[in-house]
Amino acid sequence: MNDYTSVMEKLFHLLHAIESREYITLTSDYFSRNLLWYLYEEGAFHPNQHNQYQPKKDYDFMLQMFNRHGPGSSMQDSKINAIIIYSIKPFLQNMLRNKIRG
Repeated sequence: MNDYTSVMEKLFHLLHAIESREYITLTSDYFSRNLLWYLYEEGAFHPNQHNQYQPKKDYDFMLQMFNRHGPGSSMQDSKINAIIIYSIKPFLQNMLRNKIRG
């Protein structure tokens, strides 16, 4: 399976999880390194005061946390959840709405 196909498969799974109102975590069940890059390239990470208006900082953080071995701190987990809830989830919901309309 090529990278594009695996990213689209993960993206479809993530979109379905959002539609089903599942609790989404930064695990390989929902994400991959390539999917995180795709989300970054497509603009899912927004500039804001928490990333010093540099979306790449959120991407870099999510990638670092995805690659970590073992549990993170509660502050790291809170930041992960905030990025998923306030950046990735709305981006994907908008993507879904556009596909339904289109």
